[in-house]
Amino acid sequence: MIRYVLAVALAVALLAVAAPASEYAATANTDRYVSAAMTDLEDAAATLVADEERPPPGQPPPQRAVTLSLPPDSTLTQPVALEIQRLDANRSLATIDFGGAERTHLLEVPLAGLDDSGAVDLSGPVLELEGTGDRAVVLHLETGEQGEPVVVVGAGR
Repeated sequence: MIRYVLAVALAVALLAVAAPASEYAATANTDRYVSAAMTDLEDAAATLVADEERPPPGQPPPQRAVTLSLPPDSTLTQPVALEIQRLDANRSLATIDFGGAERTHLLEVPLAGLDDSGAVDLSGPVLELEGTGDRAVVLHLETGEQGEPVVVVGAGR
């Protein structure tokens, strides 16, 4: 009988020790996925601005498709809520919420979103994503109000 009591006590103690480690691993893995996704987005936008010319009026803008790999649905990751806002003509800020933790990632690229009519929106949210898994987005190079390059983020196909 005492063996059973000791076995149960040992199992409870091991679970109590393992739970915080599992939560830490989930947070660390999620943070790694989100950092990689933001780097992919920033790199694609930066190469679009550096390597492409803005088209003349009436021509389609150059574009890049990028897949943002959010964490998979797993016990060792957490679902995320991602929002990107434009800070100024050269920078954007990604705010990522997962597991009650909030992280920010500064993107050194001029990102913009689209409003409900499909026009470039320099003041609203650039991108909002929630959940897990891969998400496709398309980046278009547009010209801003003062002639500056603006990368417009749109939903992928």
